Amino acid sequence: MFSIGRGDEKSHCHILLLVLCVGYDLSEANAIKCLFSIIVSGVSLIIFMTHHEVDWSLGSSMCGGSIAGSWIGALLCSHEWIKVWIYRLLLVMISVEVCLLFMKYFWHG
Repeated sequence: MFSIGRGDEKSHCHILLLVLCVGYDLSEANAIKCLFSIIVSGVSLIIFMTHHEVDWSLGSSMCGGSIAGSWIGALLCSHEWIKVWIYRLLLVMISVEVCLLFMKYFWHG
């Protein structure tokens, strides 16, 4: 579950693993992913605060956008019809990522 890199690059992989391998519902998997994200972000914030490397104005606006996006996502995720489209989008995103990784490491053309 823990990996190095930006969260947006890996979060859909974490959700896919939680849903397909562990058997969680999409809402439960997203909640677990968000819990780990909060823990990692909190530790990172503490580390950067001790070195005075935090841009509070930018961080505050990003936090507001994240809260708004999470709220909208939670409202949408409660509808059954959206879950079908989320699964489809998740599978497309994973397929594209696998193709890009294949091209990056194995395609020599």
